[in-house]
Amino acid sequence: MHHFSPELQALAQHHISPGGRILDLGASTTGTTQVFLQRQCSCSIEDIPELLDQLGDDDMLSAIDEHLLDKPAQVQFDLVLCWDLLSFLSPDAIKHLFERLAPHFHAGTRLHLIQPGGRALPTRPLQWRLAQDFHFDYQPSSGPEISAWRHTTVTLQRSLHPFTLVESALPSGPQALAEYVLEYDARAADKQLRHVASAPMMPVAASASAQFIALPLLQALLAELPASAQVLDCGSKHGRQLTGLHERVARLYVEDVLASMAWHQQQRQEQQGDSEHSFSEAMLNYRAGTELDAILLWDVAGYLNEQQLQQLQPLLMRILRAHGSLHLMLFNRSGLPKTPVKVEVLSDGECRLLGSPLGEAARPPLSTIRLLQQLSGFVLRRHQLGQLADGTGFHEYWFERA
Repeated sequence: MHHFSPELQALAQHHISPGGRILDLGASTTGTTQVFLQRQCSCSIEDIPELLDQLGDDDMLSAIDEHLLDKPAQVQFDLVLCWDLLSFLSPDAIKHLFERLAPHFHAGTRLHLIQPGGRALPTRPLQWRLAQDFHFDYQPSSGPEISAWRHTTVTLQRSLHPFTLVESALPSGPQALAEYVLEYDARAADKQLRHVASAPMMPVAASASAQFIALPLLQALLAELPASAQVLDCGSKHGRQLTGLHERVARLYVEDVLASMAWHQQQRQEQQGDSEHSFSEAMLNYRAGTELDAILLWDVAGYLNEQQLQQLQPLLMRILRAHGSLHLMLFNRSGLPKTPVKVEVLSDGECRLLGSPLGEAARPPLSTIRLLQQLSGFVLRRHQLGQLADGTGFHEYWFERA
């Protein structure tokens, strides 16, 4: 069987720089770390599959203590690869394992894990072999059956605390493999794009849904920023180039607001909670004293109802400096696409729109008047109408914090 890992590819491109440290909990014989060794990373192996096979009737927590390799105190890992191994550890065992490893994590350490689909619990960990880039061949490993657990995302986050879920890839299909990325100490960590991928820009012709879009207010906003500017991009972390935007600011933070909302909603449903707040406490929560110069909201507001906009405003204001800028867009449309559009700021200053802004999903009614009412803590500095090549109109707004 074959699996392409979009989350590992994104981690390698946007989070792990050459010389980074990787901790692989998988087997030492499969060569799964080769994709990171090719990027001059330092890789360590813990071989948890060996622990599971040799455990027998031993106490799991004691066995973990005996199995883990000693590491120099100064070693800190940037990424932990769990594969599907957490499915074969109890919540207490997961908690104990990561408490033992915690001295070697830092704010921003990422954890990648995979959960198999299907109704039946797996009986053996999957054996992974690197095929090419981030494509892997996998099959159940050989050996005696091992008891498995079906962890919910809530259970995993409790056991992995203070790791917090920041990304997920949830493909459809009964045998699909779900991927999750968690970040260590997410509230304290800089949720910033540490390294922007250096891959060449995708030619426009490579995507039929890509088109240039004129955003003069965005260009004017970026031109006004100081050399030390800190900017938050609230759009998608994946599937678009961020190099051009990164070149224009000293520090770029990226937090996918709509993805965070979807995760929080899923978590509330699993917990059967009755909270009406659409955003988690960890979202848009940076180090005390962080003051951003600008926030790029893109098309996010078009997906929010009035209550959600009211809840979002204080989250934006607590991290935006006085007189800081807020940029957003609203398209003229009757329905929303299931996948929000993505905007790229290219190195030459042009902007490109990926995806169609039109769709059939229900659209919360939001006019300029209602937008001004909901963003009462901001002053509208400039407003401009624009039009795509296909005739779709849109509004571009530049707000300033009052």
